Amino acid sequence: MLPSSLAFHGLPGIINVPTATVVPSGSVDLQYHNKRDPHIFPGVESEKTFNFAIGFLPWVTFGGRGTVADAIDRNLARDISANVELLLLQEGEWWPSVAVGLLDIGGGARFFESKYAVLSKTLWERVRLTAGYGRGPAQLDGPFGGIEVAPIPYVTLLAEYDTRDINAGVRLTPPMPSVLAAYGVPRPTLDLTWQNGKDFAWGVSLRHTFGEAKLQAPRTAQTTKDYHRWTPPPGVEVSWQAVSDQLQAELIQRGLENVRVSIQRWQDVAPVVVVVEYENRRCNRDELHGLGLGLGLGLAAARTPAMVTHMSVIVKEVNIPVLQFSAVVDDYLAFINGQMAAQTFAQQVHMTQQVQWPIGAATVEATTPISNRSWLKTDVFLHPDISTALLTEVPRWRALLQEHPGLSRLLHHPLRSRGGVRQRSRPLSTFGPHPECHRWAVSRW
Repeated sequence: MLPSSLAFHGLPGIINVPTATVVPSGSVDLQYHNKRDPHIFPGVESEKTFNFAIGFLPWVTFGGRGTVADAIDRNLARDISANVELLLLQEGEWWPSVAVGLLDIGGGARFFESKYAVLSKTLWERVRLTAGYGRGPAQLDGPFGGIEVAPIPYVTLLAEYDTRDINAGVRLTPPMPSVLAAYGVPRPTLDLTWQNGKDFAWGVSLRHTFGEAKLQAPRTAQTTKDYHRWTPPPGVEVSWQAVSDQLQAELIQRGLENVRVSIQRWQDVAPVVVVVEYENRRCNRDELHGLGLGLGLGLAAARTPAMVTHMSVIVKEVNIPVLQFSAVVDDYLAFINGQMAAQTFAQQVHMTQQVQWPIGAATVEATTPISNRSWLKTDVFLHPDISTALLTEVPRWRALLQEHPGLSRLLHHPLRSRGGVRQRSRPLSTFGPHPECHRWAVSRW
């Protein structure tokens, strides 16, 4: 399916035409563009627009728009408005998706007011057709339609009729490297458009996914992959110490700390279990949803031979074991290869805070020393805190930037030192005559 992206009015669409698509639930889109609207602001010389849209539910997209329009010698308008779109019918194999939307809800000066109904249908996963009807005093007043074609990945060609003009453009969505996606870097999109055969405009959008929704993104890609066990060369005897050393080195290379790997055997025969211990300060999410646990399980399964039937991952905080996650290797590989349902796999794993090393009565066959210690390593952190007042009738939008940097150093477990500085800069931007009205504050703790 073609991904959705914001149109210039602030809801998912082509250029000026909306589509029956939504911002994915749990995601937020931010956009800036310089498209001018001379039919709304006669004499406009430059126009700056900031849009945002949030996917609250799988069928609701809510957003806002801030526009500043200037003539050569004077300001024409400063407008804040709200938008909403409801997906009434999800697209199926034989029918289109159906949506209705409202632009510029409420407010005194409703420059961009319109309401519409729209249908969209995707063909061959590379083409999307859109048709709809709108009612608005200044835009989307009458029938409209458009097409999006993706001839190659990351490039989409755009064409539309927006009830007034015929517009065309190209949308570029470069791939996001996995190392950046792991840190939550938003996915960028660049729109280059040519409107009514005479006006060039460009826009930049960023999409960021929050919380649990972020975990859904890699699953489509995972279904095309085949994870399997490491097979030693024929006739080569497996050295458990060499396996442990190699696995530890790869975990450290990925950024994990306080890493120890051991091969343990229960009783005198099988099963053989690989035990991975680590601390993850590279990714600051909940460890069950973060980078470290996936690396520990994935590499333990893919970098050990079939003689290792079980694996156990021990998670540390300030070099203290706090969680142990154990599973059968073949069950885990079946899960990530899409051959076992998540609910079934969840019933097979064992998690406990009662960490054991060695595991029960197991015998340690090989082990590595704890390496890549976190002691005396300094972390620099910035904790963001954003507060804003939007959709207000008070003609004021004031932005303040606060930066609160800090340092954290592990002296010796469990002793950690922390320090910070609090500072506030002057206002970034000011709209309107009232100096003490609503403000948009950005804080970094």
